[in-house]
Amino acid sequence: MSVHQGLKDSMARTMRAVAKHEEKMTEKAAKRSAETPASSREPTKYAKKIISTHERRKQKQKELQAEEEPRVPAQKVTCQDGGEMLMSKALYLIKNYLQGRDGHSEATADEICKSVNINITDKANAKLQENLLDNLRIEPIQKSGMALRLRYRPPYQIRNEAALGHVFQKLAEGVEEGGVVTYGIRRSELKESYESVDHDVDEMLKAGRCASLMRSDIKPAEEVLFGRPAIGPVSSTLRNMWHELKVPPGDDLQSTLLARKLRTADEINVRKQRKALKEQQRRQLEKQPKAKRNVQLRKVTNAHMDRSQLTNPPTTT
Repeated sequence: MSVHQGLKDSMARTMRAVAKHEEKMTEKAAKRSAETPASSREPTKYAKKIISTHERRKQKQKELQAEEEPRVPAQKVTCQDGGEMLMSKALYLIKNYLQGRDGHSEATADEICKSVNINITDKANAKLQENLLDNLRIEPIQKSGMALRLRYRPPYQIRNEAALGHVFQKLAEGVEEGGVVTYGIRRSELKESYESVDHDVDEMLKAGRCASLMRSDIKPAEEVLFGRPAIGPVSSTLRNMWHELKVPPGDDLQSTLLARKLRTADEINVRKQRKALKEQQRRQLEKQPKAKRNVQLRKVTNAHMDRSQLTNPPTTT
């Protein structure tokens, strides 16, 4: 038998063995598939929504509130043309109309009726009139012998630049708004005052009549405005007196503090004892022998450069 024929026979035996093995594995896979239920062959795909603890807590609070407070039907008002409108929408329209009047001027009931088609003096809208009188942003004007008038009440009663400057002067003592005393105003709150309020605030910041601070602890970050106290620059006489002051050296300082009753003898003794204890600990550390360095010898080789250690060294021609 030639070498060529032996190689062919060996390859043929190998191919038969491979085919037999593949046939065996196919039968095993078919048997395993028949024994496995169809539901477990392919897992069911699903999407799981992850809800944060904060969202779950809010949802729970809403459910508890809905259980404790029964649902109240929405209140409605009667329009001039006989239709109906939600109470919240009527309040929104009236407030916007009053806010848009020149200089936040007063408006009569007839003017409001012509603008928003709602008669606030109608007996059917008694609840609307009550809500208007209690609204923080609406100021009622009732005088003897005069019909009811309404006008817009801006935050902190700021209607122009003069009122804005006055509020900044009073911020150091505190300004009351809605029964709450505040010492700083968020800039976003002033946007409902008048149109050019942003320009006037920028001019006052440049002139040093107020100060601003960006609060990053609230989300989103917001600019807060403060009043700058009306204190002029320090006089040169006071500056010279400050520079001429000399701090007594050493024990003279303690004697001065005792003489002016700014410190007691017990406080000074405790300070001396604490200082002496620290000095004693420092000296003890200096007397302790220093630990010897543990020197370790390391062997450095370049065995990786030895080409004879390679399993299959490259052949050279």
